[in-house]
Amino acid sequence: MKQIQISSNIIIKKDRQTVFEYLSHYPHDTVWRDEIKHIEMSTPMVEVGTRITETAYLSPKVPAHQNLLKCIDFQRNATITSETIAESMFWQKNTRSVESLPDGTTKVTYSIAFDTQIVRYGIGFGLPAFILRFYTKQTMKKYLKVLKRTLER
Repeated sequence: MKQIQISSNIIIKKDRQTVFEYLSHYPHDTVWRDEIKHIEMSTPMVEVGTRITETAYLSPKVPAHQNLLKCIDFQRNATITSETIAESMFWQKNTRSVESLPDGTTKVTYSIAFDTQIVRYGIGFGLPAFILRFYTKQTMKKYLKVLKRTLER
């Protein structure tokens, strides 16, 4: 399996607990991650073992792809990591981390790793790794800016 791994971060003018609570409620992803159309969680609040069903728009060819994830690491007000379960078509892992800064703001780091075959599935052909990395990094930056705007309102 060929995979891409990308991380990006942003500073948000909110306290760590507020930011973490927002990020840990996966249904909020529909607000800040444009391709996510619907999220269901197996528990009211995320915890280790929570299953997350993510419906994503990949392309006109695949307008409602489902990722089946499971929370594999949860450290309150610090980190959440979710990874696809065996029944998923493609492997993916994402980590959301928050860190308090001395000025009262919060540094958010969002990391994702995924099987590049999902791109072939979504658009019908593969793309070179450097293009996938560039596109994913730019998309992550855009999403984090939306997250920042949403939380700083």
